[in-house]
Amino acid sequence: TASEPIVWLSTDPVMMDALMRARIDRLRKRNGFEPISEEIRTLEFAETLGVGSTQIKKAKIIDVDS
Repeated sequence: TASEPIVWLSTDPVMMDALMRARIDRLRKRNGFEPISEEIRTLEFAETLGVGSTQIKKAKIIDVDS
C-alpha cells in the first residue's frame, strides 16, 4: 500500500475518482502490477450521465501550503 499526507477536495466527484485512478495506476505500474482494467467503465458511464468529467488534463489543481 501507499499513503500520502494529502487532502484532495473537488466539486466534481467523477474528476476526483479519475485523478485517483490515474495515481493508483502509476503506483501499480511502478511496483510491477497491471493497471486497473479498462473494462471497468464506471467513470465513463458517470460522465455520460452528466455527473462529472473524466478529462484529468482539464483539472485545475491548487497546492495549499499548511
